[in-house]
Amino acid sequence: MLAVIGSTPLASRLADLLGERGPVVRLPSPDAPTAEGRLAALSSLERADAAVAATGEDERSLVAASLARRMGAARAAAVVESPSLAARADLAAALTLDRILQPEAELAGAILGVLAGPAAEAVRSLGAGRIRVMELRIGEGSIKNGRTLGDLSLPAGSRVALIRRAGKAIAPSAR
Repeated sequence: MLAVIGSTPLASRLADLLGERGPVVRLPSPDAPTAEGRLAALSSLERADAAVAATGEDERSLVAASLARRMGAARAAAVVESPSLAARADLAAALTLDRILQPEAELAGAILGVLAGPAAEAVRSLGAGRIRVMELRIGEGSIKNGRTLGDLSLPAGSRVALIRRAGKAIAPSAR
């Protein structure tokens, strides 16, 4: 069972999407207008496989997800708006969260992965989304095979960290 914490439109949408895969409990529960009903919904966290907090306020989401974990949720994540909070692995660890999510950065990474095309083996965002690392594979039949880096029309500001050719790692040079 999954728990979605928050009464924001994002929390509602998450509950709807996750509900297609299995049971979801909403906290605060829109179906529990009384204090007793809300407490009963809160006790469901003890049995939750995962809890996601999307309250619309970063600090509330972080605390709510952490409390859900402490109440027994097997996994917990918080949805935040701040890219700098999302990048804080130390904060996630201190709050016993599996993940701090920032939807815009997650979406940008997913879009970048699609736009990078079939040559992109892996795309990762670092530094709160300010740095993107891509692993590109240029096959033997590619028109880009055998060309210099200067001939590849890489995006402005791109830096090549490593070239792997015939199983050997090569440091790129300016020539």
